Amino acid sequence: MLFDDKKMKKWDKGTLYSLAGIICSTESPGPPLEGKIKRLFSSARLHCPKYLPSHNCNNWDRYALQEWTYEMLLILAQFPENIEEIIKRLADPREYAGDPKKVEEVVTKLNKILAVEGYEIKLDGIKPQLIEIEPRLIQDPEKPLVFLNPPDFTPLTNDQLLRKILHERWMEVRKCWEAGAYVAALVMMGSLLEGVLLAVAEANPEEANRSNASPKDMKGQPKAFCDWMLNDLINVAHERGWIQGHVKKFSHILREYRNIVHPKKQREMEMLADKDTCKSYWEDTCKICWEVVQAAVNNVVNWQKKNRS
Repeated sequence: MLFDDKKMKKWDKGTLYSLAGIICSTESPGPPLEGKIKRLFSSARLHCPKYLPSHNCNNWDRYALQEWTYEMLLILAQFPENIEEIIKRLADPREYAGDPKKVEEVVTKLNKILAVEGYEIKLDGIKPQLIEIEPRLIQDPEKPLVFLNPPDFTPLTNDQLLRKILHERWMEVRKCWEAGAYVAALVMMGSLLEGVLLAVAEANPEEANRSNASPKDMKGQPKAFCDWMLNDLINVAHERGWIQGHVKKFSHILREYRNIVHPKKQREMEMLADKDTCKSYWEDTCKICWEVVQAAVNNVVNWQKKNRS
């Protein structure tokens, strides 16, 4: 189904930030990068606001340019059709002198961030079209699960012990996966997610407790963080803007998988027990859940960096 502008919804801020990253990482013939960004807006028939006075336009690095581009996208997103035009222009072969390899690379990147919003870019000849699809995470079935080194958890918490625990949980997920212990890997992924969200809640107690989603005691007061469940942490994290909407959705799915630590729960979910015979089933499940964990970590680290005093 083609994208229907009459049913347009607001674009998620996380999606816009990722879109800004694609714009600023795209190499194409022409002027320096900041000039290319302005030309992209112009080619999409949109007015590109002047550089903001708060930014130093000389010798910008890509991070500064992405921040500026993100702010421009936020302004333009007041009319969601503007973002549609930018996406389609970004996928237009004319932006890359008709280089099919470059076009394919950009379209692949776009579709990865658009999939969770329920859209997909397709080329009709050389004309990009935005198509409605079922929201989903994109995982290349041929691509092995990639375990990057644990991120720097310092922006999340000043608690040195908690940072060490999160680091070790990340490594234990990897060990479980490599050993073929997929149930254990899923349980550890849920544990890591819980620890990350707890770290942000403890670092921002007033904001976390103000959330309508925070669990309350019999007197209507927020419970101590030690009594919060993963369900509570996910809902509060989304309400306070720590994680994006699609990350919330798939985090709850991971939460369900984490609960298979209880054999009764695994039986209720009818999850296959023969991991050797059903290896691809368990591998695919772990791949999707690991994407969720990494997305959540990226979301909260970026949020904390921007808002930490």
